[in-house]
Amino acid sequence: MCDMTSRSEAAKPCSSHSAPASKRAIQNLGTWAEFSFDEAKKDIWGNISVLEGCDGGVEISTTDGSNIRKGFRDYILDGAPSGAMTRKRNGSPVIDKLVGHNANRVAIDYIRSRLNPRSLTMYSGSTANC
Repeated sequence: MCDMTSRSEAAKPCSSHSAPASKRAIQNLGTWAEFSFDEAKKDIWGNISVLEGCDGGVEISTTDGSNIRKGFRDYILDGAPSGAMTRKRNGSPVIDKLVGHNANRVAIDYIRSRLNPRSLTMYSGSTANC
């Protein structure tokens, strides 16, 4: 089982589900907390990803006494180079995406310099599970 702690000052609840599916636009920019559940085994796996951008720190940790932690708590937007930054549709600042079409090279270099790759997913195809 994992607990999630978020320090993202920019985080706001998503209200896009109120719009019809045909009118919703995908907004991926931001720090992702991803979870998988195995109901039969009563297991939960967690991962933090910055592949689609970073809008603040998120940390998950085990509650079984093993003290495994993944993610980060630092608000790394402060001090980020302007070339690494973009804005969400709602105007909130975010470090740009690291993968896909128009991946931001400055953002990639900045994330790699600030975060531990064993604590989260920052490379396409890699995982850091809790």
